[in-house]
Amino acid sequence: MNVPALRHRTLYIVRRLGLPGWLGMALLAAALAGLLLVALPAAGHLARLDAQIAADQEKLSNCTAGGAALSPAQRLASFYGEFPTSERVPDELARLFKLAETHKLELDVGEYSFVRAQGGRLDQFRIALPIKGSYPDIRAFAAEVLAAVPALSLESLALRREKVADTVVDGRIVFLLFVEHGT
Repeated sequence: MNVPALRHRTLYIVRRLGLPGWLGMALLAAALAGLLLVALPAAGHLARLDAQIAADQEKLSNCTAGGAALSPAQRLASFYGEFPTSERVPDELARLFKLAETHKLELDVGEYSFVRAQGGRLDQFRIALPIKGSYPDIRAFAAEVLAAVPALSLESLALRREKVADTVVDGRIVFLLFVEHGT
């Protein structure tokens, strides 16, 4: 079949489709777009959640050794093992700044202080950062950081905007990173 014949055949099929055919093709395109934009990313997210559940179940099964419950000292050691050591503080800070970049937030030069624990095994690394961005982005950033870094807590968040109509707010966010220093 040559090109003019193929073109003539294609135009014939397009004309024969009519309104029901075009509506059917539009619905087919919408279904394909839904598959590519919603279903496939959701399936990937579901796979990541399944992997996280499997990892959590593995941790839970490790809490019992051979069917016998762990001793309180073993459980306490396991608890403290979940906290980063002081050598991992730069990695945790890098993760925090990467998430800020993901949410398109401006984090200026902050204040960092390290407080050694008097009686316990958890030191505090205080991170105070000026923050600038939209309120929804700041809120999503704080929630995602707290979920991504379990040893981090939000101490305070103060926001202000110059005018009611402003979409960008200035503020200060303070996190505490709990760091295990050993016995």
